[in-house]
Amino acid sequence: MSFQTSNRIYTLVFYLGAAGSAVLQETDAGYSSDGNFTLQQNAAFTLASIQGNYAIETSGISGSSLQVSTGQIGADGAGALTSGKIDTNTGGTLVSGQTVTGSYSAPAANGRATFLLNSLTPNYAAYVVSPTQVYILGIQSGQLAVGALLRQF
Repeated sequence: MSFQTSNRIYTLVFYLGAAGSAVLQETDAGYSSDGNFTLQQNAAFTLASIQGNYAIETSGISGSSLQVSTGQIGADGAGALTSGKIDTNTGGTLVSGQTVTGSYSAPAANGRATFLLNSLTPNYAAYVVSPTQVYILGIQSGQLAVGALLRQF
């Protein structure tokens, strides 16, 4: 598969998974990337598309150090992140039990929302797949993070 953006052409090989999913690997010289395709829900997205308790996992870079985070956040379905705890390891230094609250925007027609967290963790662009799965991308300057939210209960 290939597609073009305003910056370059991407060439990828993909492997089909369960219905509505595939795993991708970039084959362009000088680039190393991989990822997932996941079929989004057909229904329109609303604030209530993100509601309940989610496990959160991200990995990336903060400054020049590797950074991974994992934890749990609660979303009220009305735009507030009402509870949560996140553990973050940056370059071997663990900060555990960071309290997380914040807000999120209503997802656009394409499922994109923004998570603004009141903690030491980055803010995120969020792409809703369904009420049980959300992909996230760090949008805070100086930090690179990618991960997912998976609904727990």
